[in-house]
Amino acid sequence: MPTVQSGAEMMAVVCPGALAGDRLLPVLPCLAPLLPEGGLRRGSVVEVAGSTSLALALAAAASDAGSWCPAVAVGRPALHPEAAVELGMCLERFPLVAARPGSGPGGWPWVVAALLDAVDVVVAWPPTLLRPGDAHRLVAR
Repeated sequence: MPTVQSGAEMMAVVCPGALAGDRLLPVLPCLAPLLPEGGLRRGSVVEVAGSTSLALALAAAASDAGSWCPAVAVGRPALHPEAAVELGMCLERFPLVAARPGSGPGGWPWVVAALLDAVDVVVAWPPTLLRPGDAHRLVAR
C-alpha cells in the first residue's frame, strides 16, 4: 500500500530546490547581527549611507561564496581593488561597471536594472539626481 505524503514532503520530492527569495546570501560574521535574518535576503534592498567600506564588506562573504557582486557608481571616487580585497571581496567576481548619469541605454538606472536581473548582489551608488520613478522601479525589481 502506498504511503500518503504531506504537501511539504511532496514539494521536497517534486521541487528539491529553494525559491531564490527563500535563500540567504552570507555576510561576514561580524555583520550578521546587523541584519534581521543574519544574511542578505535575495531580492531585498539594503541601504548603507555614507560608507563605501561597509557596503563592500556586506557583499564580501557572498562574493567569496561564489556570487557575482558588481559595483556601479556615477560621480564617486574610484573604487580601489586593494581596499575591496582587504574587506574580503573576491576580485574575480567583483566587476566595476561603468554607467553614465541619466536614463536610457547606458544610463545608471538601465545598467543597474540589467545587473539586478543577472547577478546575486549589486553594490550601487546612485547619481545625485536620480529620478524618483527610476528609483521605485529598481527597488521593485
